[in-house]
Amino acid sequence: MRGDQKWPPAEVKKAMQENEEQIRSRNETKNRPLKIHKDYSNFFAQHSLRDTYPGYKAPPGTQFFEINYQR
Repeated sequence: MRGDQKWPPAEVKKAMQENEEQIRSRNETKNRPLKIHKDYSNFFAQHSLRDTYPGYKAPPGTQFFEINYQR
């Protein structure tokens, strides 16, 4: 006999098939709530920052520096 015809043993093969059927039936019966896509554009419009708001402020002492080369 070919190896794939005698391995896995019949009882193991049957247990594997039952396990696969249980997994398949569990996946089919899952009732997940639908994902609700929310629109936050109204919220962001109400809480928007002014146009002149600085998005990034450089730390003090990093804007101006002098290069002192001594030769």
